[in-house]
Amino acid sequence: MSSNTKPKRKRRTLITQRDIDICADMGDAGVLRHETIHERHFPYDTSGKSCIRRVGLLVDKKLIRS
Repeated sequence: MSSNTKPKRKRRTLITQRDIDICADMGDAGVLRHETIHERHFPYDTSGKSCIRRVGLLVDKKLIRS
């Protein structure tokens, strides 16, 4: 590493109300299918990509398990 190179910082993730709602739903139900999470929490995500990305982030942050 050269003296000019800065070490990479971890990107901070802001937890949204939707994330809290998903976690609460998971806590109540125990297990939720992806389709159920999509229907309940991502009504305007027609492709499903935002839902997949956000749920993946919650799994990466160890807030939920897949």
